[in-house]
Amino acid sequence: TQATYHIKNNTKQYLEVRLPKGAELWSSFVEGGAVRPAYRKRAALIPLRKSVGDEPFSVEIVYVKRLGKPRGVGSFLLQGPVLDVPLKNVSWELYLPKKYRYPKFGGNMARRKDVRPTYREFNAAEYEKMKQFHRESRRKMANEYLDKGKKLIGQKRYQEAERAFEQVHTLGFGASEESADAEYNIGEVYRHQGRQRRAIERYDNVLKENPKSRMAPNAALNKARSNAEIGNWDEAGKNYEFVIRNYSDSAEAKEATKRLEALRTGKDQQAEGIAQQQLARDVQEQQWDKVELLQQDAGIAAAHPLHVTIPAKGMRYVFTHLMSTRPGKVLEVRAYAIQRNSPKRAGFAVAAIIAAVLLVRFARRREAEPVPSGGAA
Repeated sequence: TQATYHIKNNTKQYLEVRLPKGAELWSSFVEGGAVRPAYRKRAALIPLRKSVGDEPFSVEIVYVKRLGKPRGVGSFLLQGPVLDVPLKNVSWELYLPKKYRYPKFGGNMARRKDVRPTYREFNAAEYEKMKQFHRESRRKMANEYLDKGKKLIGQKRYQEAERAFEQVHTLGFGASEESADAEYNIGEVYRHQGRQRRAIERYDNVLKENPKSRMAPNAALNKARSNAEIGNWDEAGKNYEFVIRNYSDSAEAKEATKRLEALRTGKDQQAEGIAQQQLARDVQEQQWDKVELLQQDAGIAAAHPLHVTIPAKGMRYVFTHLMSTRPGKVLEVRAYAIQRNSPKRAGFAVAAIIAAVLLVRFARRREAEPVPSGGAA
């Protein structure tokens, strides 16, 4: 089951979600970004953000639960998650097995009679179409996170910028332009914070995982600059030579040529100043590392669950609950099902055939009996 909620939030830190008994949570996303829920007894606690103005944001969960199938004639109960907030305008699409007829539904959700049951087959073409749609949606979302992160860097809100770029990785692009852009910009965040060693690691990731991406020349150049800033001049010189050799026609190669010449002529004069700066940076990096450890202990570490596409196959029915519900209310649909060509129906058919045969035989026997003739006494 895939459930999406549109939430306005000004005060809550978590959304408490109690899944139906026996269900397992597969993934959770807030505004398209993966989040790691905490747990309290049977409830999953989905971390929330604050609404901007009066705008709602989306919370999506995917969970699975195995249901038994009725044999012949029977019913099964479908229950939604229980939330600690009121719900309004709930719509639930169910795709039910085609081999049953559904003469009746129960529960506290109303079936939309204006939506006729239609069968949907999930074939290879449908799957590819859905995959393409999700790829385009994720790409759009990634670009929004990238734009947001770059604006935050400009505002010197570095921690928020890093979180925005990390969200791109949760969208599952792998070795792509989007992931290279995000990784490069996380390096930029660290460089602005004076965390050159961490920045170098991120630039290296771009060069190893996406060496042909458009961000690779920038990553190589800024790796060299970061090494120069911490006094690793030999390494910086090799990095500049790498840029000149591998990206010879680029603006980055021209910049690397200038910086390499400056490095060779001025590194002796810079040595004393670099040593003092590096001492300050080492202290700063240790402080940042402590902050990150505290964030991980608090459950703020990045999560990377799989963004699952639920295949829709079966007879589609739509149910609604328009009125506002109280927190903790269970919304449910009970489907009464009759299996097509079930043994019970077959039994009725056999009984009807036997009855017809017996009637025919009885009629023939009546025809064969002699009729007594009348006579005078």
